[in-house]
Amino acid sequence: MILRAKVIEAAEEHIRAGRYREAAAEYARLLDGGANDVSVNALIGDLQLKMGRRDEALKIFRTNMAVLDERGAFAQALAVAKKIHKLDPSDGEIRERMGDLYGRLGFAAEARTEYAEAARLFQERKDVHGRISVYGKLARLDRTDFETRLKLARLLAHERHIEQAVAEFNSIADVQAARGDDAGAERTLREALAANPADVRTVAGLVRLFRRRGRPDLAAALLGEVPAGESRPEIALLLGDLHAGRGDLARARECFARILARDPDHDEARIRLGRLEVSAGRPDLAFSALEPLVTQAIHKSRDDRAIGLLGLILMNGPLHLPSLEKLAHVYRLANRAKELETADRLLLREYRAQGLDVDRERVLAEIATLAPLDRSIAEEKKDLGGDLPRPEGEPEAPPRGPALGPADRELIQTNLAKADQHVEQGYFRNARRILENLRTLYPGEPRIESRLEIVRSREKATDEVNIPAMIQHILSLESESLDETREDAPPSAPPSAPSPAPPPPMPRTVSLEEIFGGADLTATAPAPGVLRPGHYPDLSDKIREERAAMDQAFASQVRAKSGAAEKDLAEIVSLFLRRVELRIAHESRDVRYNLGLAFMEQGLLDEAVAELKIAIEDPGLALDGMALISQCFRRKREFAEAVAWVEKALRLAPQGSGPELALTYDLAQLREDLNQGAVALELYRKVETRSPRYRDTALRIKVLESFAG
Repeated sequence: MILRAKVIEAAEEHIRAGRYREAAAEYARLLDGGANDVSVNALIGDLQLKMGRRDEALKIFRTNMAVLDERGAFAQALAVAKKIHKLDPSDGEIRERMGDLYGRLGFAAEARTEYAEAARLFQERKDVHGRISVYGKLARLDRTDFETRLKLARLLAHERHIEQAVAEFNSIADVQAARGDDAGAERTLREALAANPADVRTVAGLVRLFRRRGRPDLAAALLGEVPAGESRPEIALLLGDLHAGRGDLARARECFARILARDPDHDEARIRLGRLEVSAGRPDLAFSALEPLVTQAIHKSRDDRAIGLLGLILMNGPLHLPSLEKLAHVYRLANRAKELETADRLLLREYRAQGLDVDRERVLAEIATLAPLDRSIAEEKKDLGGDLPRPEGEPEAPPRGPALGPADRELIQTNLAKADQHVEQGYFRNARRILENLRTLYPGEPRIESRLEIVRSREKATDEVNIPAMIQHILSLESESLDETREDAPPSAPPSAPSPAPPPPMPRTVSLEEIFGGADLTATAPAPGVLRPGHYPDLSDKIREERAAMDQAFASQVRAKSGAAEKDLAEIVSLFLRRVELRIAHESRDVRYNLGLAFMEQGLLDEAVAELKIAIEDPGLALDGMALISQCFRRKREFAEAVAWVEKALRLAPQGSGPELALTYDLAQLREDLNQGAVALELYRKVETRSPRYRDTALRIKVLESFAG
């Protein structure tokens, strides 16, 4: 402290004598890399100015400004920036930095002024990159400042940042279209198209715009001008949708079929083709188009997706028997008895009407198992001939195991996913052994049997049977090693003898050794001439821990892949099936409402809107249906339509009710999406008045108020 005081006293004496260099040297002795360096450097910078060393002083002041900014002392950093600007008014970077600091302090108007001045200075210096930086910041401050945003997009295109430029053009056009400025949106999209004539998002935006204005001819002409459009599936999809909207189903079908000819696994084209055939009243062709997706979903245990796809056919037009049979098959594999019984009763009605006695007998037998107390089923089965002989070639029904608990279902699902993973990698042997071990634990489980049949057929098609003799020898040694390990292990209770009656569920935890005991994942046998395992340190506990950790991680991944939306979809679709007794009621508004929900979960937003528009004809469903339609349009980024529907719903909501509060909040979010900050702020305040802690209302108000300020 005494030394610091002496240094300051000596520096001040030099200043009084006009010896600025010596004074600066004295102050430099106080620099220690700590917090006081900013104030000391400020003194040194002032001395450099007195000595006429303007550039040295500016360098010191810029360093101080950066340090203060990093510390969060924005007001002090702004004061230093103003000092630098006074010394060098032509410095665009400093004006930009002042804009940044004003923004961090919450002064949006002042920040906008500084950015505009910085842009002017950069333009005078022909500094394109500086202008791009400043225009980007101005655009973030006000998304409705189309003039600045267009300047930014054009500069990006000029500098060959095509992807960024096109994205900015499209973002501007989205807001213009949402505000009803179709002419402005078209001009903006035309500029985007000039920057990249093959950009799918731009083409799709123009097509939607032309269709909304009732000019499908312009949309068709545009799609015909896209470079290599015929070979691009995205353009072919747009063209197919356009033809379908105009009622030209033949040309739409041709577009989707062309995509599938090049890529049979193109899901969107296959779903569109299926929908097209459904709308044309050709359920057989729709089923042919969608059936591969349904089968794929079944193999991946995505029962909800399979049910949703079949719902496209079953809920439009007369009941389609093959689709209903496939739906029953899905429920059978998923072990969902209640839904299976509903589907079977529908099938029974159809088989009875069409005189299909063999199919009728089969489904009667299954319903009798599912509903043993239903006397009408027993009597009908008896009238049909009792226990008729099984048709030749029809396999016996697998024995049904005990009822599965949640832990059993999770274990089955996890190991089915593991088997699928091995199949995808070509390891059919490993997949088969996992499934065989799983079947030992859960005999008669339909999903396991179905998956085993698929794996065996795939395995048979490969050359795995031609395994070299050396591999066979190693496997035999592995078997010997396992036998010896069992002999050395402590005695355990022998497995119970197989019994025709299903065993009761056992409270047990299945170890990985039970599941993977025979799989080719680890080599447990020593090579010839190598010491036996007993001669090595016993690492079995460690291995079990590692395997358990891997198994837990794998199960978490499997669960993560099944989102809440997918889990709910099957329940939604099964709900609308349960609401009908013996026939799918196509005019039921409840059914249409539930189907709309199902389509929303699948991402089929146009179909969801179509179903919900029918559902809201029921006054009891109107409020909820309109709110859901608004959500669909918001997910499609058609914000103006979303606003219109949520406002319709608000007119139906009782004053002061919970639905009115939720809809007001939704409307505020939509106004934000449209960059109508003032209107959104007023709506959020209205929500806060009624419920101060409703969702994130307080945070949204704070954010919008800072921008308004």
